[in-house]
Amino acid sequence: MPAAESTRLIQRAPKHTALLFDPKNTSRRFDVLATTDIGRAQGNTIVVNDSTVSRQHARIRLELAPADQADSKDRFMLYDLGSANGTFVNGKRIDAPEALADGDTVRFGEVEFAFKQLT
Repeated sequence: MPAAESTRLIQRAPKHTALLFDPKNTSRRFDVLATTDIGRAQGNTIVVNDSTVSRQHARIRLELAPADQADSKDRFMLYDLGSANGTFVNGKRIDAPEALADGDTVRFGEVEFAFKQLT
């Protein structure tokens, strides 16, 4: 008896790419993943060795739009993790999750980056 054919659905991760880069030194750039932890401690995705940056300072997380909302888009959200010196978007200190847009200036303590969404 021949083997039954079946269809396999392969769910692929969304192809979202974003970067954080130092506007004064564009060779200093970091990929932003679906979940990206930023801080001074070595276990972070992006390690920022600066005394104004907390050990676990902030997190960027990709949040997918609900499938039933065609007008909604996937977005990268920035969370402050209780940092001592604050997390800022375009000069404004955040105290709740903040959606990032291409070109935003993001600051962790006194360390500034530009956010670039590539897709």
